[in-house]
Amino acid sequence: MKNKILNVLFGDWTVKRWISYILIVCGIINITLSFFNEDMRWIALGLGTFSLAFGIGGYFNPPKS
Repeated sequence: MKNKILNVLFGDWTVKRWISYILIVCGIINITLSFFNEDMRWIALGLGTFSLAFGIGGYFNPPKS
């Protein structure tokens, strides 16, 4: 029962494959645009890096059926 409640609250830390694709593409776009945007360079670079990392992590950790 406890594991079922924790699984509902926190999930199993997996994401759907299409969400991983979106995160990877958005991360690449953010990193690319950070080189052309002087005002918010570090914010875009940081968000792009996190998005890319979560996308790759989700891609290699698919949901268990």
